[in-house]
Amino acid sequence: MSKPVTLTFTFPHKLGAAEVRRRLDLHTAWAFEQFAKERITIEADEWFGKRRAFLAHGYGMTAGAAIQVADDALHFEALVPEVVGPFAPLIEVIGWQYARKLFDEEGAAR
Repeated sequence: MSKPVTLTFTFPHKLGAAEVRRRLDLHTAWAFEQFAKERITIEADEWFGKRRAFLAHGYGMTAGAAIQVADDALHFEALVPEVVGPFAPLIEVIGWQYARKLFDEEGAAR
């Protein structure tokens, strides 16, 4: 059995936790649709305070992720199969780019 790999990043923001959560909620359905196109199913827990967890199933693998929202930062952590480990730097860059778009002034309207 392979050992899972943990991916983490923290993205600072100045929006406040409530606004970040609102924007995340707006984009969740779109993101799930994109995953579904790739035959990846997502199970999402409801928000528990400022934390939301996800499980993704696809291509015979399962990954888990959690988002923690603070007033000044968003923290993302994922536990992915070892086979995904070599792509960790790319996943982090994509996460940063997506967060930057989500948290810019126009992110509220997207």
